[in-house]
Amino acid sequence: MTDNPASHRNSDGPEAETDMSDLQPPRHISTLPIAPFRTYGSNENTNRLLRQYFPKRTDLSVHSQTHLNKVACQLNEQPRKTLTFETPAERFNACVASTG
Repeated sequence: MTDNPASHRNSDGPEAETDMSDLQPPRHISTLPIAPFRTYGSNENTNRLLRQYFPKRTDLSVHSQTHLNKVACQLNEQPRKTLTFETPAERFNACVASTG
């Protein structure tokens, strides 16, 4: 062992197992990038707003693109509590302005 430099003398051999045994396992492992309970309310609120214009099982192909765009504009111009009473359009524009 006298030929090896000091940095190589302590390798990850069998003696390293005792060092690794001091590590604690993680307390919580989440496989989801976003916890579903954080997004559920927002999704349900969006569905509720859409249902004002389109009942469940509505075939959207019977509506013109102009009508769909009008509904999208109306929804994007409504203030939302989850956005601290900003509209989605305002929040989007603020995010786009901050990136460029």
